Parts: sequence; C-alpha cells; structure tokens
Amino acid sequence: MAQTGAAASGLVKCSMPNMISRTYAETFFALRWMEKDARYAIAEGEALGVPLRTVRAAWEAFALGLNDPALADADFSAVIASVAKGPSA
Repeated sequence: MAQTGAAASGLVKCSMPNMISRTYAETFFALRWMEKDARYAIAEGEALGVPLRTVRAAWEAFALGLNDPALADADFSAVIASVAKGPSA
C-alpha cells in the first residue's frame, strides 16, 4: 500500500484489512449511516447547485450495499462486497 496520498489516509488504513479479509463485524461506521450521510450531502449539493458527482457515485455503491440486509449494519468497508456482487437482478 502506498505510504503517501489518499491511499495512506487513516480511513483507508482502517478499512483495508476488513476489505481484504472480507470481515465486517467490527463496525467503525455502519454502511447504512454512510449511505445516509452521502444522501444528505447530495441533497445539500443540489440545493446549492453543486452536483457532487463523486459523492453520488459513492452513494450509489453504499445504497447498493443496503440491498443486502446483512450488510446494512456492517462496517461501511463492506461496500466492497456489494460492489463485487453488482446490482440485484
């Protein structure tokens, strides 16, 4: 893992072990709350005329994770599991 830049952020360093091991039981911040916060940010951006495209892309991934009830209260790093599965048919 890179030791500088965004890849070395505390958030990435904290989340990466869960993503690699695919274990999300120890919840730092629940996926459902990450989805909610991104949704609120998008709404605020729209109210201000700022599209927040990257936040919208992240929100779509978080929302996808909420399709699996087992992931909703898991750590938000579980987003990788929902992205790997793709949208439900």
